[in-house]
Amino acid sequence: MQKDSEMKFPVIINIAQVTAAWLTTVLRASGALSDGHVVSIELHGNRATWAHNARITPAYSAEATGERPEALLLKMEAAALLAAGFVEVDRQFEMELAL
Repeated sequence: MQKDSEMKFPVIINIAQVTAAWLTTVLRASGALSDGHVVSIELHGNRATWAHNARITPAYSAEATGERPEALLLKMEAAALLAAGFVEVDRQFEMELAL
């Protein structure tokens, strides 16, 4: 049987994939959440040339124990987002790189 710390999680390539249930699973596997669960999340995204990131602010159930981080940062590689069709290429930027 696989231990929680050895579990593999899918790479998040779209901020819509981040849910309270997903974050509960990840925090439990990392040991940051011993009991309880994430009841809701607040997401604030930011786009940049090479990566997109999101600040995740979780709210925990009353019985939650463990480190329970107040906020987390999710960084998504722009190339993976592009390959998945979630962002468009900035053609002007590509032309500047080619010069």
